[in-house]
Amino acid sequence: MQGGSWKFEIDADRIAWLTCDTPGASTNVLSAKVLEDLAAALSQIAQIKPLGVVVRSANAGGFVAGADIKEFWHLRTPRKPMP
Repeated sequence: MQGGSWKFEIDADRIAWLTCDTPGASTNVLSAKVLEDLAAALSQIAQIKPLGVVVRSANAGGFVAGADIKEFWHLRTPRKPMP
């Protein structure tokens, strides 16, 4: 199943494998969109109720390189927390 920056599958042992793979990027960067996609993927996984969840990166070089600092320029007021 796909969820933007996150993809997951449930294996035969009912383990969810959640993989971060930011489309069009050679490195995963933590952005508002990546966090929104993560919340959506976790919501879907919660409905399935797997026995466990493994979180991993599709990139061999690392999990997440850091925050997308380009987004800082657009911050004006605090965002409401995600549900």
